[in-house]
Amino acid sequence: NAERRISGTLQSRQPILWVVSGRNASGRKTLAHALASRDKLGVRYINLGFMLRAWVYQLPTDGSINFNNDFEIEQNFRKFLADKIDYSNEPVRIWGTDTIIADADGFSLRDRIKEACDTDPQKKNLLYNLTKHPGINKILLDFYSNLAIRMYAAGQYNGLALVTTYPLNSYEVKRITATKNIRIIQTYLRVSLSEQTERLKQAIEDMESLDELSGWKEPRIGQEAFAVDTNSKTPREVVD
Repeated sequence: NAERRISGTLQSRQPILWVVSGRNASGRKTLAHALASRDKLGVRYINLGFMLRAWVYQLPTDGSINFNNDFEIEQNFRKFLADKIDYSNEPVRIWGTDTIIADADGFSLRDRIKEACDTDPQKKNLLYNLTKHPGINKILLDFYSNLAIRMYAAGQYNGLALVTTYPLNSYEVKRITATKNIRIIQTYLRVSLSEQTERLKQAIEDMESLDELSGWKEPRIGQEAFAVDTNSKTPREVVD
């Protein structure tokens, strides 16, 4: 038995894998961060959406990869998850680079990845298409299930709290839901007061566009999963 090095007081009998899923601005990241910040749980936060963005960010669009070849795409994704991401650091390093430290131009790698995937139409469409690819979702589940087991065995964490839009079909899934009005308000409150009037209209359009592009449908809730309505709850109430 590996000596436990986690700070948590909870000693889980098996690796924990929590998947927090739901629509944009429904509180997924807030809940997953809250779970990971509770020391006694000893779980690590990982944003699967960001991992997918980072992968799409570095994918060549010059025709050297056949995006209609499932085997080629899936092998590329497996290699990216296994070889390009260093999980020994917090936050993770991608291609050996800390994702939140600003470069000489004042932008972090995380900023550059997000901007490219949000503003480049080709990468944006590629991201949404690959997000819905069943093979990619299976690879995500298999890889992070095994990562949770490895981290648990090494005494680093009791498990993982993962954030994603769509539920992964296994383990204990927490699905977060909120009405469109609440989600629009969440987006609206992130900008300065001087920008809010114009941005409110844009927030509504963006939210509807994201839902349409992602092909969101209410997922079927399995035996190990349950939904949490976040409309009238604080983050602490949702975690509790």
